Amino acid sequence: MPITKNIFYNLLSQLPQVFSGLVVSVLSTRILGPEGKGVFGIITYDILFLGLLLSLGVNMATGYFIASKKTTAPEILGLGIYHLLANSVLLTLFLASMYLSGNAEGLLPTDQSVVLIYAYIIGGFALNYVNSIVNAIFQGSKKFRYTNRSLLLKAFSNLALFGGLYIYHLSTSVGLEAVILVSIALIVIQTMYWLVSYAIEFGQPPIMKGVLKQQFNLLLSFSLIGYFSNLLNFLNYRLDIYIVEAYTTIDQVGFYILAVNLTQMLWLISDPIAGILKPYLSDPNAEKSRQIIFGIYQRLNASVILIVSLGAWLLAELVIPLLYGQEFYASIIPFRILLIGNFFACNSKVFGVFNFVTDNIKYNLQATAIGLIFTVIFDFLLIPSYGISGAAWASNAAYLTIFAYLVFITRWKLNLRINNLFIFTPSDYHQLKNE
Repeated sequence: MPITKNIFYNLLSQLPQVFSGLVVSVLSTRILGPEGKGVFGIITYDILFLGLLLSLGVNMATGYFIASKKTTAPEILGLGIYHLLANSVLLTLFLASMYLSGNAEGLLPTDQSVVLIYAYIIGGFALNYVNSIVNAIFQGSKKFRYTNRSLLLKAFSNLALFGGLYIYHLSTSVGLEAVILVSIALIVIQTMYWLVSYAIEFGQPPIMKGVLKQQFNLLLSFSLIGYFSNLLNFLNYRLDIYIVEAYTTIDQVGFYILAVNLTQMLWLISDPIAGILKPYLSDPNAEKSRQIIFGIYQRLNASVILIVSLGAWLLAELVIPLLYGQEFYASIIPFRILLIGNFFACNSKVFGVFNFVTDNIKYNLQATAIGLIFTVIFDFLLIPSYGISGAAWASNAAYLTIFAYLVFITRWKLNLRINNLFIFTPSDYHQLKNE
């Protein structure tokens, strides 16, 4: 199937995901309130950070090596099982030591339901790892219909479970524990889907013998730079949350997390474009047309993000209080500020693909490292004085810096000659139409 159709169907499948994500955001926020939103947001980011930290970039490298036919799905799964078991044991020991030593508050912004939260962190980490590995196998194999179906399943599951929880909440008030239990159920549903899909499409059991060292060396040789780049990128996107927590109150964290989550919903446009471009542009047969194809989809991504961002900026003052309640009015200003930087963040996601497919991911690492320097400097300069608005401007500085560096490197080091970066043209449309 051509790239355009794959992206179109993927974006089409994102529409229920966007809708369900917005509905779940509204329902869970109304259940939790500003303080609960802040607490749950910190827990969610803890899971994401620990998953990223322990993954070593194996899931990222999986898609590349499957696409380039340098490894197979059963070999990857064999390595993944060993990696998952080792990481789960390490994470369990770490959290147990935190709990037994009385230092649980070092990781959590609450002293309530600590055991359940730790169980959620361990279970969420393990299941998300499985989902990311199997998803990467399907992405690398260009079997994108399974990814599209997973998005639809996630959307309907979110609506059903969180809708049911909110209806129950109207008669019997619930809080953080109920939201955590529903979140665990949703991850379990996704895991079951991916395991059944693998059995149907590939049907081969994991290869557990004789592949561990070979596969680990193969993936690690490629993924380490990308791993550190993603790790630094996470800090670019999330470090301000923890600094806001340190310098303000937990309700301010809730306001800011809502603003962040709403702007990052635009990633549901850029991530599929970037994810589908990777295996296509990694194909040796695409080398001659790589720059042309990349330029078209970069401009398509930028134009769509720009239009949606302008609409979101104009409607923010009406929509946010209407959906989330007047108590979240304080989220409007940081949301509007973050839309500026998020435009460049979305473009960086696609731009980074060019370094990835040309085996120059070291430049992605350099870009995120420079961005992190700006994040740290401006976070500590602006957050203590300006709170969540200062955090938003600090993020904008980092996002713009990362994008500017990627553009500079790809142009002057990799000879990527694209003068029009942002505006999708009639010529682009005709080329996609005739693909």
